[in-house]
Amino acid sequence: MFSRLYIEYDPLLWTLEKPTDAQRISESVKALPLIVTYPLKGTLLLSPRAGRVVLFPDSGPILPAGWIPGDVTLTSTCLYLPSVSVPAGGPVLYSLSDATASGLEDQLTDAMTDGKPTTVPFSWGTSNGEMVLNGDVLPFAVIVAAVG
Repeated sequence: MFSRLYIEYDPLLWTLEKPTDAQRISESVKALPLIVTYPLKGTLLLSPRAGRVVLFPDSGPILPAGWIPGDVTLTSTCLYLPSVSVPAGGPVLYSLSDATASGLEDQLTDAMTDGKPTTVPFSWGTSNGEMVLNGDVLPFAVIVAAVG
């Protein structure tokens, strides 16, 4: 059983709340929800199309890579998407409205499973935007719950 994983195109080492095995990941035919506790807390949706997932056991000295969270308090649910690098200030998080967040897990699961695009409205500071995510090539996304 493994409790840490790297996923293609992302520098962060993710820690799972409950260990899983490689077979569960390799045999999944739809996006697989995994609860993560580090470096962000939330639901990681792993696409069945992810090209590479590297699993590590909980034991052993694996140093965290990338951003190490401090006392970040999220006031709204956010979306984290894979990136080849993490800015010095931490990962880019897209703020979501309650309405968007409530159905996002199902929406992204369907997009990743069917390999189709989907759109997600988000907030960035005082501006609003909409992103188009191609479920055919998106390896994963993390829905990060609001804290406080």
